[in-house]
Formats: sequence, structure tokens, C-alpha cells
Amino acid sequence: MLNENQIRDWLKEDIGSGDITTEALISEDQQATAKLVCKEDGVIYGLEYMEDMLKVLGHECNATYYCKKGDLIKKGQGEHRG
Repeated sequence: MLNENQIRDWLKEDIGSGDITTEALISEDQQATAKLVCKEDGVIYGLEYMEDMLKVLGHECNATYYCKKGDLIKKGQGEHRG
């Protein structure tokens, strides 16, 4: 796991005081599913950071990856499987 203090610093910088819309519409105990879609061509890196961040926030993360660190990806990849 990454340094917990560093993760908290990153989150504080990125999120600030929170997202008012999310806080108003989604309860803390609600489960969610996420799908990451690439906005541009690139290389996969940092999947472990996402899991560490969720753990620091106190969330359980059960992730299924269809790629691995170093994989080349194309814009739009993740919109559908195939």
C-alpha cells in the first residue's frame, strides 16, 4: 500500500471539501459500480493507487481489470468489451 498520508494529501488537493451534489444524492452506505473509459490514447498505470485510495477512504474495493500495467490503450477503450 502507498503511504496513507500521501494519499490523504492527494485527495485533499483533488476533492477539497467534497462534492455537494454527490453528498446530497448518494448515501454513505450505498454500493456503486464504476467503469473507467479512456479519454485519449495512453498507457495503463496506477491501478493500485485507485485501490489504495478507496481503502484509505474506508471503502471495500472489488476490482476486475481487463488490462494490466503497461498495456497500450486507445481512446474510448472501456466503453464496451469486445
